Amino acid sequence: MPTDDLVNAYETVDGSPVDPENPYENRDPRLGFTVVVPGSFILDHQFPNHIYPGGAFNHAGNRLKHLSTRKYRVQHESELPVAGQSYLNNIVIRYADVLLSKAEAIIETGGNVDEAIALINRIRTERDDVKITLLPMGLSRDEARQKLRHERRIEFALEGLYWMDIRRWNIGKEIYPVHIYDHNGDIIETKFPNGYPEYYNLLPIPDSERSLNENLTQNPGW
Repeated sequence: MPTDDLVNAYETVDGSPVDPENPYENRDPRLGFTVVVPGSFILDHQFPNHIYPGGAFNHAGNRLKHLSTRKYRVQHESELPVAGQSYLNNIVIRYADVLLSKAEAIIETGGNVDEAIALINRIRTERDDVKITLLPMGLSRDEARQKLRHERRIEFALEGLYWMDIRRWNIGKEIYPVHIYDHNGDIIETKFPNGYPEYYNLLPIPDSERSLNENLTQNPGW
């Protein structure tokens, strides 16, 4: 489920501060594409509706009642497929990932930072459904890196890429612990309360290599 931490990461369309009285107005359209925010509709019910399954679209035991996932989900109850089936194709890679991967490569290999920013701005302005403030030219390499990482988080939210990005960038210790809040503002969970463990950045030993180790083949429980 999306969290307040993710929602708060979305900018306003014009770069102005978020209005605390109307926090979901004037926001990057990708917020509404990704998250079912309070007051919007899903499955023909206004959200949030805490009586499952009358529109919450979270599983019954989920403690987050004020936010839900919209991205890649059926929007109208009449369009729900037969149980166990889905009309959605598995997405391997999106064009936005190609552009942002190229921008990241330029930044990390000492290339022209303005060229990288121009690629990021294509994500922010060239689509019919997303028109938000251009990032300025003339940023430092560190500033461009932060903008790139932010854009990846927003563009690919709930697509399963951010966790791998955190590991790839080795920034877990900068992000965690993270508090998860319920609709009353109370902490219901803390992700990595003792800090991000370094070993999460390590890849598992492939089974093909493990099978060559006689100690492991003779003692499969190791």
